Amino acid sequence: MTYNSVSEIAYARLGILFFILANVGLYFFVCYKTITINLADEQIGQPITQARLELHNPVTNQRAVAPLTYNQDGIFKIRLLINPFEQTPFVDINITAPGYFPNTFTTSLSLWKWQNNIDIRLQQTVIKGYVSDAWTELPLNKVTFTTEDTINHTTIQAISNDKGIVVLTHVPSSDGKIIITRSGYQTMTVNYEGGGTLHVSMHPSSLQGIIRSNQTGTPLPQVMIHLAGEANRTNNRGEFFINRLPITSSPMIIKTAGYHRAYAYIGQDDFFTHTKPNPFTKTEGQWLNATPCTKPIVEGAPCLDIRLDTFMVKAIYIPLHYLGHPEWIEPYFDMVEQADELNAFVVDMKGDYGKIGWDSDVPMANEGGVESWLNEDWLKLKDLIAEAKKRNIYIIARFVVFKDTQLAQEKPELATTSKDGTVWINKENLSWTNPFLEDVWEYNMDLAEELAQAGFDEINFDYIRFPSDGNVKAIFFHEESADQTKSKAIKQFLQRMASRLESYPIFISIDVFGMTVWIDPENDMNIGQRVIDLTPYIDYLTPMVYPSTFIPGNLGYENPTAEPYGVIFRSQHEAEKRVPSHVKVRPWLQAYWYDMDEMRLLQQGAIDANAPGWMWWHGAGSYEPELFSSDSAHLK
Repeated sequence: MTYNSVSEIAYARLGILFFILANVGLYFFVCYKTITINLADEQIGQPITQARLELHNPVTNQRAVAPLTYNQDGIFKIRLLINPFEQTPFVDINITAPGYFPNTFTTSLSLWKWQNNIDIRLQQTVIKGYVSDAWTELPLNKVTFTTEDTINHTTIQAISNDKGIVVLTHVPSSDGKIIITRSGYQTMTVNYEGGGTLHVSMHPSSLQGIIRSNQTGTPLPQVMIHLAGEANRTNNRGEFFINRLPITSSPMIIKTAGYHRAYAYIGQDDFFTHTKPNPFTKTEGQWLNATPCTKPIVEGAPCLDIRLDTFMVKAIYIPLHYLGHPEWIEPYFDMVEQADELNAFVVDMKGDYGKIGWDSDVPMANEGGVESWLNEDWLKLKDLIAEAKKRNIYIIARFVVFKDTQLAQEKPELATTSKDGTVWINKENLSWTNPFLEDVWEYNMDLAEELAQAGFDEINFDYIRFPSDGNVKAIFFHEESADQTKSKAIKQFLQRMASRLESYPIFISIDVFGMTVWIDPENDMNIGQRVIDLTPYIDYLTPMVYPSTFIPGNLGYENPTAEPYGVIFRSQHEAEKRVPSHVKVRPWLQAYWYDMDEMRLLQQGAIDANAPGWMWWHGAGSYEPELFSSDSAHLK
């Protein structure tokens, strides 16, 4: 072809250019397609504002990726090269959006549409869970499940309902972690894989509860709870709160006067109340009787409703020197084990002369020779305890405190002295230590702690007072003043003793004169002994209400000795008026002076006054087995 002019050449070139442009445009119209995705939530229909799109043409093997972008209307566009010679081109589309399950599908495209519109609905990623208490296996409410959307930098949370069910929605579809928290429980972290059902068992880190009488259902105040070397008490409503449980299972012992001790193993990882063999072989008591509370005291920690069974101590007294003759003490074990109305004995461990009944590690005991009289046949402390436990006998250590001839003579600087500075002697020709002196306190506390460690169920403190018999006017205490009275000294000593023994699951009882429960509560009878001062620190008040020691006119009786029933019955009720609600009054009964019928009246007075037990006293340890039979009509 020949062009005759410049204009013809120009037109020709323009035609060629137009042809080229038309074909290129057609190519792009036919081969490059814009795909518009209208993305919405399947459940609620609202636009999904963030998404990532990936397209693949399997014929041309062309791929197109639109990175995660944001569009408030849920509209996302992407272009892809297709084969124009395909009759109906198909593409694979993969859509991912935070908080939704990914959606992959294949769709056909129209060759003659510049833009292809596709409506897509995505399903929310949902994690369903069930959460329970690891101890009780009951469902837990108010458990918070938290995860992080690292793409959007947002926090996603959900809280379990009363059935322990939780639903966590819009969870990021990629692998991640869920943090599970609840007040009073260990925080947990679990992995998840974009959905599914979780079953979670949470271990408590703290504990709350209420302790009641199993017989009456009444809440018990000031119950002591021993766990992991620490002691807690219930409040006056019987409620307790332990803010930090031990990590691993540890022995827990619960005690209060008038009830069996209860024990269990407890920790963040486990809680159980029965195991074999019984690890609490040195502790009188029972496995814990506990059920979940019907309603927690406060929201948060698990709550236990604990029930204690009543326990009456029925004991006889055994003098110290019997321990030096195993063949002498064996009949006492037999008597207590076999008698209907005995389950305990009180044995001297620190006697009226200050001598002790075991090989002590207390330095002052070794220096003073208070144990030097122990012979090779002496019943060892561990053997005494083991035999009592084997026979299921409640064992009480009698502990004479300040009447201590042995220490007073060996260390006169610790003795009660006369005005001339010499060691004072009472009418029994015995000496006393000085109850004002803290060195005397420490000596007695050290000895008592050894008995607590040995496994006695109870320590019965006697002579926890100043001297009363003999020429007491000759005594001079230079420590005594308006600021430091006798009653204050005795109170401070007992407070310190109770604090020293607090970590041991041992009961504390103190002997007092029978008249102390009748006189003016503020009157210390010049011996420093007032019930109101002593009972906040003890478990049992054990008054020596021996009718034969009362004088005419006491309690309004012309002859109190002739009123064995009335003295016991009335004194029990009077004493109970003067003690805190958690302290029990358990009287000493005299197993001497009276005949069998009169001694039964003593016991009947205690029974009718609802005493939580009694202890029989005979200085020589001589008893008639008939006294301890329940076959007699005097016992209800």
